[in-house]
Amino acid sequence: MNLQYIPDASGTSQAVEKPAQTDDETDYLLSSLAMKKRLLEAKARMNEPAKPWNEVKDALGIWRSCMVDEYRQQGSQTY
Repeated sequence: MNLQYIPDASGTSQAVEKPAQTDDETDYLLSSLAMKKRLLEAKARMNEPAKPWNEVKDALGIWRSCMVDEYRQQGSQTY
């Protein structure tokens, strides 16, 4: 989701959702067969249940940054 902040009538900033793509960008992406296939695969995955964070970080090999986050949550200053 892309947010853009714009002032309302009273001058207060309000967050509004900005479309991620324009129609031209979508048309460009769909002009490539490989990209069209990727987009359709991603769209199909939207209906799948989300993977747990631990499964994702293990699959991506992310551990150091997660450990730092955990230490910070516990109030530790040494990583």
